[in-house]
Amino acid sequence: MGSLSRKQQKEIYKITDEQEKLKRQREWEWSKETELGVVVSHEQNEIEKFEAWGLDIEPHRLKMNTSDLEKDFKDEDHPFQICYCLCHVDYWF
Repeated sequence: MGSLSRKQQKEIYKITDEQEKLKRQREWEWSKETELGVVVSHEQNEIEKFEAWGLDIEPHRLKMNTSDLEKDFKDEDHPFQICYCLCHVDYWF
């Protein structure tokens, strides 16, 4: 359980059912290895708009512009496994 936080280790340690304990350990490890991405439609002045909400869109935009997200997402062995896609609808904020 080396890569788990102390809180996570304590949570898992308290589980008495061995099957459940192994399941939780695998889930925590998967979450540490999994890459999450945000795909957002382009918008004029988006950096300022997201900054006003306390969000930094630049790392996500860089990834969208330099990676083949569709290929990475479909590849079972690639860590990019979770994607949030936002289309321009005033981003629901």
